[in-house]
Amino acid sequence: MNFDEVSSNLNNKNVVAILDEQSDSFKKFGPKLIGKLVGRSKETGNNISKGVISLTILAHDYLTYQIPCVEIKAISELFL
Repeated sequence: MNFDEVSSNLNNKNVVAILDEQSDSFKKFGPKLIGKLVGRSKETGNNISKGVISLTILAHDYLTYQIPCVEIKAISELFL
């Protein structure tokens, strides 16, 4: 999944992230995390951006959760 493109398209939108069953995020939050995509962290080397390594989701409890991209199986827009 191209998280750079996905995060650009879904920025500031309500999303549902399906988490990998073997991940730490799955153990903390369950199979899915619902909230608003509010940011992303990029890996950099020599001042060159290499790609998105995590997404930041603002949940209903107004706490932000930073989820590593390797722990996300799928992410899509959620229409309420």
